[in-house]
Amino acid sequence: MKKTLFTLLIISNFIISGFAQKTVDPKHENHYRDVAPIQTDQFTIEISDAHSQMEFTKIKIKITNKTADYLVLKPSEMVFKYEHGEYKPGKDDIIIPPKDYVTRNLKVTGDKQFHVEALTVIFNGFYLLSAKGTVNTAPDFALPPSVNSFTAGPFEANMLNCTKETKLTTVRFKCIYTGDNYALVDPSKVVCKLEDGREFSNLKSKSKTEILRGGENTKFTVFYEIPSSIIDMQYANMNLVWKDAFIESKLEPLKSQQVNLVIDPGKTAGKNK
Repeated sequence: MKKTLFTLLIISNFIISGFAQKTVDPKHENHYRDVAPIQTDQFTIEISDAHSQMEFTKIKIKITNKTADYLVLKPSEMVFKYEHGEYKPGKDDIIIPPKDYVTRNLKVTGDKQFHVEALTVIFNGFYLLSAKGTVNTAPDFALPPSVNSFTAGPFEANMLNCTKETKLTTVRFKCIYTGDNYALVDPSKVVCKLEDGREFSNLKSKSKTEILRGGENTKFTVFYEIPSSIIDMQYANMNLVWKDAFIESKLEPLKSQQVNLVIDPGKTAGKNK
């Protein structure tokens, strides 16, 4: 009798185990209800396509910068909070230019317990980065060049190439930021100055400002077009005047924001068909 009961118990466990294996799908996704955008004076965060499988949670965010400065979000400081623990996306800084927006996918991994019905996303790591900051004055750069490199505070620049033609001059530089804060390098500010004092703007006047952290570098080219009736640039003595092309700025922390994500049964059922 005991042997029979033992055999039945083993069979029962095997059947239950087999049933469990068939019903647990590691690729099943829990999809969460839509949430209202997070609104502050500085930014808007819109969240979409928030879902979890056993091994990850993923959300898509759209961040709109309402200010005339730069916004920086450090995902490494964000928190995805669950009953069983806290996790961070840990990606590179997200930089949002003034009056602009970016979209990103954020994902947490490293466990097999993410298939939950509710969690909280805490947006730590939001900072404001002033577009004005501290201007680092650079010496005028002679064309034709007498030196190939110069410094402006924590900025080190090196000329890579220079082409002077009758109507067009182009000069390419590499710039390294060696400071401890953030650098804004804006080539559109650089003007070409003739010996008679007249100044001409960079043709790339809408070129993108590059944001650098300590040890990072960027390459940029400045372009100047001057009619030959004014001067033949092949033979002209000119200077590049840097104005406020090299700015150093510090991060100003902003208030943390958070959102609660709760499973949407209908969306979950539909997405898993």
